[in-house]
Amino acid sequence: MARFAGVMLHLELGHNALATIRLKNKDLLRFDTNAGVFYQLDVPRVKNRTALRETKRRPISKNLGDLLASLRQGGSNDLLFHWFSSSRAETDARSAMRRFSKAAGLVSPRTGQLLTISPRRFRFTIATHMAEEGASLFHIAEVLDHSDTQNAREGA
Repeated sequence: MARFAGVMLHLELGHNALATIRLKNKDLLRFDTNAGVFYQLDVPRVKNRTALRETKRRPISKNLGDLLASLRQGGSNDLLFHWFSSSRAETDARSAMRRFSKAAGLVSPRTGQLLTISPRRFRFTIATHMAEEGASLFHIAEVLDHSDTQNAREGA
């Protein structure tokens, strides 16, 4: 279940793997409304860090929110993805995704080989799909947490 949560998170948000490792239990927010249960995630900023911890609030699916809530351990300031090593965040996330791909038997329709998935690939895919759907460079940069549109232009 834990590796599935990491895959779902990167598939939905396409954020940097370092942001995943910095997520804390308190960053997962649940809202109970008359219309149902909704979740949001305060994703830590990675490149534009300051003395104070900055986050960007992103909506996530109910399925992902329920899954992340079930994986919480410890207090509000403890890491949400407590099983990842902070010194090997990208490697751990990439390895977990590859194990998931193998366990699920995901095959590339183009090559016929095992599908190689990674947080970076999901970021690129999200930006590409947004561009294909007509999203502005500003919006793509915002979703990818870039400070300007230069890198969003390169990826889209």
